[in-house]
Amino acid sequence: MYDMRILAGIHSDVGPELLPERLAEVRAAGFDGVEIVLGAGGVVEPNAPEEACRALAEQAERYGLRVGSVLLADSPQTHTGSADGKRCHRALEKVRDILHRCAWLGARVVRWVPANLGIPAADGGACDEASSYQESLNATYLSLETLRLDCERSGVVAGVIPCHHGFLLSPPEFRELIDRVNSPLLAAALDCSACGRVGDPVDWIFTLQHRLAAVVVEAGAGSAGVRRALREVRFDGSLILTGDTAAADEVAAWREGVLRPS
Repeated sequence: MYDMRILAGIHSDVGPELLPERLAEVRAAGFDGVEIVLGAGGVVEPNAPEEACRALAEQAERYGLRVGSVLLADSPQTHTGSADGKRCHRALEKVRDILHRCAWLGARVVRWVPANLGIPAADGGACDEASSYQESLNATYLSLETLRLDCERSGVVAGVIPCHHGFLLSPPEFRELIDRVNSPLLAAALDCSACGRVGDPVDWIFTLQHRLAAVVVEAGAGSAGVRRALREVRFDGSLILTGDTAAADEVAAWREGVLRPS
């Protein structure tokens, strides 16, 4: 049996007063834990002290859950693949610092978008940089190499998200990037909705296989092909359902569909 965990993505602005209610809903639906956003509009601020991070982890534990994953708010401040050397360095230091907060939260993976090639985000957000593709690819590789020791010290897996802002649009290219870094703590974090805009998420899953630390699927989406693919590659990372909290039968269907043969 694999160690896959099904997490509910708490990605909207949920204040402290609403969090207990949301955690109760998540637990009632049968999730193993939650993914929270760190950054603007997220559950945790980027500079949250250790006590606040540990208190949030303990709050989740009281509901029988864990903070299994952290999503960094998409921002130039965390674009570690920026071709601008100074910006890249600042972003790298920010992510290195955040890895420690992830460890305090008990999260085993942190996900983030590494670069913006001048392509607006799906929500219409403004572009914040313009780099050549190869420059950003090189910068991303060097940043991951630098993060290797920090990941080992913290025990947190760094999950790179492809298919945002016109970057990392090819499954074989992304696989080559991960293989080049060659560390189990530096992995891929697949967003099926984003990948679906440039290709078939099933192809990404079969191409990346054991390199997948996290897979994100929108709750309520028809994803029979994704379930089969994850089962066939023996996915054992974090499966994150986003959008409205999924019903218990949907969570059970994912657990049954991925972990057991049909």
